[in-house]
Amino acid sequence: MNDIPESEARGLLSRRTFCEMDGDWIPEKIQPGTFTISAGLTDEDGVGTMMQVKLFFRRSDKTGMVNYVFSVFKRTPYSLDRVYQLDVRQCRKRMKNRHDLSHEHIGKLRLTGAAEWAHWEFDDILEYFSNATNVGFSVGPVHPEHFELRGQR
Repeated sequence: MNDIPESEARGLLSRRTFCEMDGDWIPEKIQPGTFTISAGLTDEDGVGTMMQVKLFFRRSDKTGMVNYVFSVFKRTPYSLDRVYQLDVRQCRKRMKNRHDLSHEHIGKLRLTGAAEWAHWEFDDILEYFSNATNVGFSVGPVHPEHFELRGQR
């Protein structure tokens, strides 16, 4: 994965963008308990920005770990470049490896997350992500484990 410079990332995130995530979370077949959802970003006029949001969720019943990875990528002809990523890891046991702790990336800059992230719910994480990236969700995703009948939304 390519990371862009922090200054470029901050420049891209300074503009208000919008995301309409009205699709369903997609279960990952290779990793049980793992779901992803993604959508493109538009500007305030509804024009595509060549950026996209990808949300990743994983719950492991075996380890008790819950992992949220919410990202903004800039699409190029050859790859997706990471602009921003929020990685929140919650588990029953205290993590010993510093790299496994919750953190966020702004371009190439990596910042350690706050201790309270370990107690956040899905809506708290989505709100933080939205504020940090300047992304407005006109139709936002629901928690991937939330069940509701079609047509109830």
